[in-house]
Amino acid sequence: MMRTAIQTLFWRTMPVGLPGIAVIAFAATEGAWIGWALCLVGLLFLWRKGKPAHFASQTSGIVALVLTVLVGASATGHLDLGLAVAATLLAFLATQHDLLVKPFDSSQLTTANLSFSAYRPRISPHVPAFLCTALLTGLIATAAFKFPGWPIGILAGVGTLSLLGVVIGEWRRRRQDANYYDAAVHRALNEFQPQFAVHFTAPEGAEYQLAMWLPYLEALGDRFIVILRDPQPVAKLSALTSSPIVVAPRIVDLERCLVPSVRSVFYVNNGMMNTHAVRFSDLNHVQLLHGDSDKPSSYSPVTAMYSHIFVAGQAGIDRYRDHGVNIPHEKFHIVGRPQVADIEVDTTPIDKKDRLTVLYAPTWTGNSSDVNYCSLPYGHKIIDSLIAHDVDIILRPHPFSRRNLASAGLLAQLEDLLAHDSRHSDRNHTWGPKASNEMSLTDCFNASDALVCDVSAVAPDWLYSQKPFAITDVVALGDTFAQQFPLARASYLLNLNEAATKADDSDVHHILGQMLTVDPLKSVRAETKAYYLGNVPPERYKDTFLDAARATYAKERKQCPAPTSA
Repeated sequence: MMRTAIQTLFWRTMPVGLPGIAVIAFAATEGAWIGWALCLVGLLFLWRKGKPAHFASQTSGIVALVLTVLVGASATGHLDLGLAVAATLLAFLATQHDLLVKPFDSSQLTTANLSFSAYRPRISPHVPAFLCTALLTGLIATAAFKFPGWPIGILAGVGTLSLLGVVIGEWRRRRQDANYYDAAVHRALNEFQPQFAVHFTAPEGAEYQLAMWLPYLEALGDRFIVILRDPQPVAKLSALTSSPIVVAPRIVDLERCLVPSVRSVFYVNNGMMNTHAVRFSDLNHVQLLHGDSDKPSSYSPVTAMYSHIFVAGQAGIDRYRDHGVNIPHEKFHIVGRPQVADIEVDTTPIDKKDRLTVLYAPTWTGNSSDVNYCSLPYGHKIIDSLIAHDVDIILRPHPFSRRNLASAGLLAQLEDLLAHDSRHSDRNHTWGPKASNEMSLTDCFNASDALVCDVSAVAPDWLYSQKPFAITDVVALGDTFAQQFPLARASYLLNLNEAATKADDSDVHHILGQMLTVDPLKSVRAETKAYYLGNVPPERYKDTFLDAARATYAKERKQCPAPTSA
């Protein structure tokens, strides 16, 4: 963890740190070449990711390098008007980069998989970044080799004026063509005639929330569009569906996307911007959510605003009632969870199997402490105990775990532990990209004989397999844990909170031993499966969802007044 923190601090401070060290070198040594070498290293460091957008975002690093070059030129007696002009213009380009690229890098509506005559900028949005790089390289070379400053000054002036001319022209062109461009997108959507839309808004890295539903929305066999509110997920999602994707950042853009043929809008989370679409009362609004669990997100009062709420089983309805969230019963539809249809059911007694594989799937820390059920701080206890039981381990963390500095450090320690054990035993563990990227969650399920997880949507999905599983208690609820998280009644409970860490670790080892041998909860799991995942015949599992989804857009669009735009 400390190593990760130090590495993060290093990468964040180096863009300014290198120029600072170069200034000291110019002042403290007679060998100016050390300072110039550090300037060159600083320039290469800014380009370390090889992406123009990343380079341009390092404004403080670029400005620091420019100032360092001026200090070095002054220290060596080579500061002239040409260098000063070039440095000033370069600082201007760096600090005003976002404004300069805006007419090239943005459009009213970003689209994918939609054919129409689109607006295209005259130059690449990366040109300002490349111009900055060329001028900064020339500035360092001119000062280091004591070339006359007027050539780089003239180049900087011509380059800056030319870029400003193109930028101004592009702004004028955009003002003339913006309405045409919007109208072209609108015409294309009308011609496509989508029957429903999917509204998706989520932070970066949350594309999995929609990705898990896209195959089943595609299986409906009807035309639909995906409406995003931010362009960031376009590349990933466009690779997962052939349906049109439109980025509608403003409410007015969203309204234009909801063409008359659209009758229903589907949602996979309770993102705040969903309210922008729910305002349109002439449409059916269907909440799917991206997992069915006992977490607070699965009984949020916000869910009441949708026309229809699809849940996997009766547990999904009772969960709202049990937590005092009053939603009319007719809004709920038990549709099963189609994602589990490909999970293999295995009723073979676990003590009859030869070599066991256990999946450890910890969740993330959540957005606040009251929904933090992450067991990674105690993950070494789980891994050590499973190794002591001589099982193969698959480690698959929540996708957001690596975004948290502390969680990423803990995860790295667990992966090191698995790697070490793999080298020094005949156990075959799986972790890293193979477990998280090459294998789907369903693949991990089908490759495992038992599961250890936290309070999350992983446990209900696993329940479909009827294989044994354990849930961690990291919040010290003790005997009340099963009351708050009813699914735990069908699981083996691992007490892994701070109070439990002071107790004998043999408790965790003993409970996992029960799960991996006699498995006394086998009959309880069979009963709980129908309650959580619906009492639907396996051959009808996907069709139950598809039929319910089609019914939401089977009828003509309701006649209601359109909401006024904010």
